[in-house]
Amino acid sequence: MDKVSDPVNGGADTGARSVPGAGDDGSFPEMARYRRDYRDASYYSTGRTWSDYAPAYRYGHQQWAAHDRAAFEQAEAALERDWNAARGASRLSWIEARPAVMAAWLDADALAAGAATAG
Repeated sequence: MDKVSDPVNGGADTGARSVPGAGDDGSFPEMARYRRDYRDASYYSTGRTWSDYAPAYRYGHQQWAAHDRAAFEQAEAALERDWNAARGASRLSWIEARPAVMAAWLDADALAAGAATAG
């Protein structure tokens, strides 16, 4: 697995490892599924677009590795604090973004667990 840089902290190397399948551009295999399904998610806010949700999914996926694979609840305060810096053009407040960030976080955890048991 590749090293992860933290986009919130100027790209500094976090020392953490990325999730299997993550690209250098922050993309990962689940992004296509998220893009297809985000409007059907229970947390979807009417009027929001993929441009609003994509940064939340990417943030959750990247920060899972940057936080050394901690439980979401252990990292949540830091995630909330740094969301405004990481969100780019997303219009989602932390309250709106949180479920998408958490979904990507949990998916990253499940992918890594699956990779560990497969290899």
